[in-house]
Amino acid sequence: IGGGNSGAGGFACGEDPPNTEFGCPLACSFCENAVCIINCPDAKSCASKGIVCPDGMPCEVRCNGVSACALTTVQCSSAHGCKLRCAGAEACSGATLACGGGSCTMACGAQSQSCSGAQVMCSSNRCAASCDGASKPTLAGCGAACACGPC
Repeated sequence: IGGGNSGAGGFACGEDPPNTEFGCPLACSFCENAVCIINCPDAKSCASKGIVCPDGMPCEVRCNGVSACALTTVQCSSAHGCKLRCAGAEACSGATLACGGGSCTMACGAQSQSCSGAQVMCSSNRCAASCDGASKPTLAGCGAACACGPC
């Protein structure tokens, strides 16, 4: 499913531009393999907050506690890949992943209702969800994405 075969900025679908940020920005909990990691390890640690991924490098938000990222909006950077990992009971319930120009994925764990009511707002690049349990996010805007892969 999808609307074409090219991603943002002239890169092939699913490809992201090279990093332009070479340090670890303050918005990151830490950086791992040139990816900004924003860690939400505890119950409600990032719930009802807006999380903004820094420009210049890929970003991964890890929601590992009970309702860790419930009702949270994650804004991906304008050009780089972005992933929201939901690995706790109701970890990302009601959350929104707002894709930028890079590839975009929400990964839902097997825990109870990990992605209940969650949505991925796709842009022009590859947009996907992976689900280990019954809880599945909604993918909105698939028609604009070069590739779209719901659970």
